[in-house]
Amino acid sequence: MRSLHLAAFFCISLLCAGTPAHSREKPPSFQVTTTPAAAAQGPMIKIEGKIGFDYFAYDVADDTTFDLTGATFTSREDHPTSTPFTAGEQPKPPKNLRILGGVIDGKIPLEWSWSVTHAFGGSGFYTVASGLQSLEGVRIHNMQDGWRPRETPGFARRSYPNTGRFLMRHCYLTGIRDDAIENDEFMPGDIEDSLFDGVFTFLSEQNEQINGVRTLELPTVGPGEDPEIRITRSLVRLAVTSGGEPGPGTWFKLHGYSSPNHRIVITDSVFAVDKQPRAGWKLLGFKDATFKGTNHLLWLGEPGAYGGTIPDGVTFLEGQAARDKWHQSRNAWLTAHGYEPRAAEDWNPMKVPVAAPARRDVE
Repeated sequence: MRSLHLAAFFCISLLCAGTPAHSREKPPSFQVTTTPAAAAQGPMIKIEGKIGFDYFAYDVADDTTFDLTGATFTSREDHPTSTPFTAGEQPKPPKNLRILGGVIDGKIPLEWSWSVTHAFGGSGFYTVASGLQSLEGVRIHNMQDGWRPRETPGFARRSYPNTGRFLMRHCYLTGIRDDAIENDEFMPGDIEDSLFDGVFTFLSEQNEQINGVRTLELPTVGPGEDPEIRITRSLVRLAVTSGGEPGPGTWFKLHGYSSPNHRIVITDSVFAVDKQPRAGWKLLGFKDATFKGTNHLLWLGEPGAYGGTIPDGVTFLEGQAARDKWHQSRNAWLTAHGYEPRAAEDWNPMKVPVAAPARRDVE
């Protein structure tokens, strides 16, 4: 397997360098075009076509933009790809990294349980950078995690430099088997105008064990760092996304232990769920989040059965009113961002169209 991946990476390196590299049997199904940095902007790497293996970008420069609006990352259903796109995994990660567009269809077998999928690992996008790293206008379906933004490369000891932040904007995620955003190196950031229509867990900021040992006190939030993660004009629906699971996960997996987590600020957003979480109603708390503007909490299950926390100042709806609100909000978002609307009875997050929007909503 490793030799196959190395061959694929070698092919990409040749293409990025401008050298013709293709099979004797057929030309490559994708093309990479690099525009050098100019005075006003960093380099642009444009990838177009269909990519069926792990794309690993080597030696990424500061201020690089990856234009993936014409790219689709997919794989065979009997041989899914764990992490389709990686950038910045290098001894000195770049400063500032931007990704525009792109479709990722994970093809993880639907019957796989959460445990099997978690053991398989991976995420749609894995990025490492200081400064700002952003994911804008992407479409991600059926991955273990949606996005893993990091400051420290995976081959180095996690250092919590407190120099980075993340931005997710105009993104559409469905069928996420674990965390839509796994922010386990504790970066501040913004999640704006995005649709998460069927994810197991929305946001993770977790002090993980390293080699079986958890260090309780870590500098997860620096003294001069932005203390907030802001969720603005976004729609989040928890759902069962793996075979055999009794319920979904949680809105926020904020486990700092003796280390601080970022504060959650929610503005003009909608949160929906249709089942009790597999570990109990306590998982539907909002971790002392601050709410601004107009926010909704929708119980899509049997009326009267909701056992989670209803925060002050948040409009709670259940039954048909809740289902209508989600259907209307979801279709308003989809049509505004160039996607086809969905039927009112369409609730299965694992069986949805996976395609790029008809137009771009990013600049």
